[in-house]
Amino acid sequence: MGSDLGHADQYPVYLGVWTNWSRGRVLGLTLTIGRQEANLLIAFTAFFIAFVATRFWRVVCFAFHRLYATATSQNAIYHQRQAILRNSSTAEGAIQQLFELMWANRHRSDRFAPLLMALIALLCTTVFTAAGGLSSQISTAVGTEVLIRSLNCGISNRHFYDLQDYFALVSFQSEFIDNAANYAQQCYSSNASGNLDCGRFVIQNLTSIIDDDASCPFGDDICRSSSKNLRIDTGYIDSREHFGLNSPDRFFARSVLHCAPIKTKGYTSLRSTSMGNFTLYHYGSTLAPSGRQNFAFAAESIESQYAFAFSPDYPTSGGNYGVSALRYNVANKTVVNSEAQFIPINSLFRDDADITLVFLSGNGVFHSAPSTDEWYRVSPIAVNVSASLNAAVTPFPIYLPEEPASPLGCASQYQFCHGDLQHCGALASMADARSSVASLFHTTAAAYDDSNSTSQDPFRYFVAGFAPTQSASIPAMLSQLGSASLASKSSITSLLQGPLPSNQWQLDVIRWSDITKASLQAAYLGISYSNPPDGSRLQYRMNFTSQAFETLCNNQKIRSTAYTSFSVFGLLFTFIIGLLIAMISYLLEPISRMLYKKWGYQTFAYLEWNTNTTLQLQRLAHEQLGFGTWSKGADEIPITEAGNLLGCLDISNPDHPVLSPPDKYRIPLEENQSDHETLEDVTSFALVSDGRASSVGSVYTDSSASNVAEQASRLPTIPRTAGFTIGTADEV
Repeated sequence: MGSDLGHADQYPVYLGVWTNWSRGRVLGLTLTIGRQEANLLIAFTAFFIAFVATRFWRVVCFAFHRLYATATSQNAIYHQRQAILRNSSTAEGAIQQLFELMWANRHRSDRFAPLLMALIALLCTTVFTAAGGLSSQISTAVGTEVLIRSLNCGISNRHFYDLQDYFALVSFQSEFIDNAANYAQQCYSSNASGNLDCGRFVIQNLTSIIDDDASCPFGDDICRSSSKNLRIDTGYIDSREHFGLNSPDRFFARSVLHCAPIKTKGYTSLRSTSMGNFTLYHYGSTLAPSGRQNFAFAAESIESQYAFAFSPDYPTSGGNYGVSALRYNVANKTVVNSEAQFIPINSLFRDDADITLVFLSGNGVFHSAPSTDEWYRVSPIAVNVSASLNAAVTPFPIYLPEEPASPLGCASQYQFCHGDLQHCGALASMADARSSVASLFHTTAAAYDDSNSTSQDPFRYFVAGFAPTQSASIPAMLSQLGSASLASKSSITSLLQGPLPSNQWQLDVIRWSDITKASLQAAYLGISYSNPPDGSRLQYRMNFTSQAFETLCNNQKIRSTAYTSFSVFGLLFTFIIGLLIAMISYLLEPISRMLYKKWGYQTFAYLEWNTNTTLQLQRLAHEQLGFGTWSKGADEIPITEAGNLLGCLDISNPDHPVLSPPDKYRIPLEENQSDHETLEDVTSFALVSDGRASSVGSVYTDSSASNVAEQASRLPTIPRTAGFTIGTADEV
């Protein structure tokens, strides 16, 4: 049996790479690491995605810059857009510049020329920002599933050699069932208080299809109702998705619980003995110390059950329901007499199910109101308690059960499948369900406790979870919990039961189903790992010896927030694609250079891309004005000769700064010339070539046209190109 179901972090976890078969061989490749390392990996991944975003934008800029490149004359918007594409390092920066470019030219008809690139930049920013934010999905998409490291792989031994062994195993089973009931109360109930960790199993709870208007599960009209009965079908439970068995082999299990209150009229008799009066229930025969008896159950009379509570000589004390379960199992469509607690009558016999008969006795519990529930059978007539019942409760009218015991019959069926839902055995009793599917697993009808299995026989491991010592059946659960198994216990205080709805028995059976499902969830965890505080308990455990079983034990999944699992596929995809994008971005320009130099491929596009860099644009501005002797004009970084000085920024017109010659070529002022005169007596000069003038600078003059040429000629570095004329701007 497993230990406390409420704490997931008590299990050692496998750290490293493993395959989560629920996600497939490729997508299921998973990396599990500690939380601290996981936080670093998530942060690094987000940083890497941000880096890739800049490199991807570089590729986009290169592609569109070359796409737009044309050797014909274009307007300023074209050249400015090309310059933005060449020099924007991030899409975010380009967005701002492109929209500002459109706004600055908002009155022109071609103002929307940069719009496409602005939208592409916005799309890139959005996509990569989202990718960075969602990078943690590489972990969260996988969830918190981890593999535990197996310890003492095996099951509790069901073979008893003496009473000590028997009671030792009973104590294990009692603890296990109590834990399953607590888990069902906390994690299956809609009004759970949440004191337990409900996120421990791979799935919090197993759902079921509930039909509360089902037919009678038995024949001969023995049910109290032909239609208002309960059928709970778990559907097909997946060994991977629901039990956490992380194996390439996939199994499915299904259980159906079909219950109905049973008629008592015609099936009871009274017997008086030295111990009192009893009601006998003739639903079959049972074996007593004196021999086989022709009844299945005997209940004390109502007077005997409530004698102590009605006695004026004793104070009232808490009453509690009596819940007694009898069962018989079916194998080869016949009752297994050696395991049967009663041999049923024909009306209660089914050859395709294991049957449990549950008797509910009032046993001193008073009801505060009548109820139409078909199992509790509360009388509609109040009991006169004025003279006999303790005064503490005399203000209340009280009601008693109509019969000493009320029977409820339940049929339990099982079905197993291998691989998919097209390869299933019969829906039958547990024994027949196992044997009917054995051929699909290439085995025989496996015993629960066969520890020596081959790798071709994983079904034995799977079916071991349904062993009576590994999970809780309905009879075992009722025998252990008794009245604590009833959902009605939440509205009982001392000996007084609160009002019951008409479907209370159905709520009880649903709780039973929840407890058994919770025990199944814990069963496989208990097979894989057992580390009881009292080490002596391990002597009652049968460890699996086959390599196949040990492999399965080391592939048991749970959920744990103490560790983080990553999708290896997601990590590899992110980093490989990111590195490819980065590599392409770094190789585009060298490849373009090689193609240009070797074959002259797209000469204009290549040269425009190169000359649109910030430093080349700077070269173009200074070189055209004759400032500096430049080289490497087709490279990313141009250079000048040593000692060359470039132009200075002339801000005499703050609204239109221009480049002016270097300081060393300016005409010095006369000593008696004031600063005011200096600012006013500035005459622009121009170089004229082929009839076109361009302003290339200013000299400090006395505004005399005759002195302009003289003073300008004192600028030795201005090229004396043939055909150029120097003069005042007005003369030119």
